[in-house]
Amino acid sequence: MLTHCQTCNEPTDVKLDKATMKAYCTVCGNEVIVTRFHLQALKSNGEWMKPKGQSFMFQCDVCKGSRAGIIDASNKCVCAQCGSALKVTPIMLQVMVDRKNNKSVEPEGE
Repeated sequence: MLTHCQTCNEPTDVKLDKATMKAYCTVCGNEVIVTRFHLQALKSNGEWMKPKGQSFMFQCDVCKGSRAGIIDASNKCVCAQCGSALKVTPIMLQVMVDRKNNKSVEPEGE
């Protein structure tokens, strides 16, 4: 449902947080005050916030789970939980290193 956000002053779709049952703006992320009827409509329509995930998730062979990959001091991709090396393609490694160094990633030849 389209609602007006009081914080960013934009028309926005609001989403409900399942834990707090409060509505949040999809533009600025701040809480939006809505009526109980609006809350009920959001619940009925399944307008839930999606949990935030990591950008780069890989299967770790040591801790046997899908884990976030981070770049260590030697520019190698390691598991964020156990620190073991993760198998990633050279292109993915370069993207992660560039992202860590805040460089823009552009395709070659353009």
